Amino acid sequence: MNFKTPLARLVRYLFQSREKWKARALENQQELRKIQVKTRDLEVSRKQWKKRAQQAEKELSLVKQGEQNPAKPIGASQEEGRAQKSIAVTHCDTPKWHSYPVAVIYLGICQVVRAFTGFRGGARSLEITAEVMGSGSPSYSSIRLWTYRLGYYLLQRAIEHREDRIFITDMTVELGKSKCLLILGVSESRFRQADFCLTHHDTEVLAVQIFTQAKGEDIAACLEGLSQRIGVPKQIVSDQGSDIKKGIQLFQAKHPEVIYTPDLSHKIACMVKPLLSKDEVYQRFNAQCNQTKAAIQQTELNFLKPPTQRSKARYHHIAPRIEWAQKVLRYQQRGDFHLIDDRYRVDDEVFQLMALPSSYWHFLAPIKGFIFNTWLEFDQTMSGLLAEDVYQLHQQEWRYLASIGRQRFDEKLGWVSGYASDLEKYQQMLDVIESTETQLKHEGLYNESAQRLLQKLDGIELDEKAKTLETQIIAYIDAHHGDAMREQARLVSSDVIESVFGQYKQVGHSGCLQELGKMVLLLPLLVTEITAELVLQAMNSVKTSCVDEWANETFGPSALALRNAAFSVHL
Repeated sequence: MNFKTPLARLVRYLFQSREKWKARALENQQELRKIQVKTRDLEVSRKQWKKRAQQAEKELSLVKQGEQNPAKPIGASQEEGRAQKSIAVTHCDTPKWHSYPVAVIYLGICQVVRAFTGFRGGARSLEITAEVMGSGSPSYSSIRLWTYRLGYYLLQRAIEHREDRIFITDMTVELGKSKCLLILGVSESRFRQADFCLTHHDTEVLAVQIFTQAKGEDIAACLEGLSQRIGVPKQIVSDQGSDIKKGIQLFQAKHPEVIYTPDLSHKIACMVKPLLSKDEVYQRFNAQCNQTKAAIQQTELNFLKPPTQRSKARYHHIAPRIEWAQKVLRYQQRGDFHLIDDRYRVDDEVFQLMALPSSYWHFLAPIKGFIFNTWLEFDQTMSGLLAEDVYQLHQQEWRYLASIGRQRFDEKLGWVSGYASDLEKYQQMLDVIESTETQLKHEGLYNESAQRLLQKLDGIELDEKAKTLETQIIAYIDAHHGDAMREQARLVSSDVIESVFGQYKQVGHSGCLQELGKMVLLLPLLVTEITAELVLQAMNSVKTSCVDEWANETFGPSALALRNAAFSVHL
């Protein structure tokens, strides 16, 4: 065919035409999807209204029967039934502008916050339940919006003003420029009722503050603003982060009555670091652990591999590898390696290690290098080659030396025995740390804490490093107990906020770009006891547009939105 239009122009025109048709087809598909979703929602709504109408008819018939037959005085069991009925009715209620009842919304949020399934996992779980119950199930995006709205509702709730609060602060950093300062609060009375060991539900979220540059002055301003709204705290507990520490010190300058207590676990890690970072034996031990893990993780020795070392805060958890090495030594001392390999072989190494006189070696020459699949097979062969008295004398020795499992163990893990004496010294440091944390985290910090700790450690033999660590811990106690009596014991641990951040990251790190965003609204949910009544209030009070406006003001465009805009094709 001959065209008068130039070929380049014709190709460009046809390409644009094709793109327009594709865009129209996409619009039609989206419109069809909207209609399908609306139809599904209408069907679900119809079933729910039908169910509520039937329930109302039943209740009306019961009321009519009650009018005809006056009820007897209500007893305890009837009161119980009334309470259960009230709960059931609450679960059947549907929030304004919603298709699903509060029970479905409650279950969807709990799948994320309590079961840690993630949004998509929670939607699949409810879909399976819906197949059995014969009802509709929400999409993962609906569960995500419900979760955000409940978190926003909790974050905006009014907080009681009181002067006996303890602030627990920490900061988390994700990819991107934003940082999140979380402040938890617990009243002093609740802290003592919990026996000094706080759970998530003992605390409440007082503030979630987003910073692009978190300086000490910014932290101090945040604490000052929060104190004006809900009261000046009695104590602040935090880790040794430089920005938070400076902010708390600036805040204390205005409020000298506020007590600042560094978190015990972080403080001990700061003490341990200079003791072990320059310890050549400990560094060499760690390096061999790393090499061994890489060498055996895809072999039959995988079940004996060393635990993975943390990429951050390595001196915060030194116990796992030391305890692993001690367990490996105990396993070696048992001398039974059949879990690795239950075969046996007599080779040159066995001949050199065994105590059998060389004059008997020629009797074993026929089986040199031969592999026996079981101990029984090896035992019968050896007893047939040697005199009974010689065999009985060396039986256990041969079983140990000829084990292929033992040979594989010595090849990959035999190096651990070279650190036996050093591991005893490191264990002394662990004993000091464990005794300190057990006492202070369960009894609090008061004026007799140092004396009680020294009494506990009195029967433990300590080397130079462990003794240095003990001295530093006693100095920490003396510096922060403030002459508090036992009944006034202070909180020394921010473990509860570390746990909250851990659960937040477990749920919130499912995205491809792990940045701070709307997912921080999960934080209030993790410390709140979620009920159907609370969910109903939140859904009736907070719209999705409120969450979107808050996110735009707080974070601006998300990394995913910017990525899509950058990589999109513009014609």
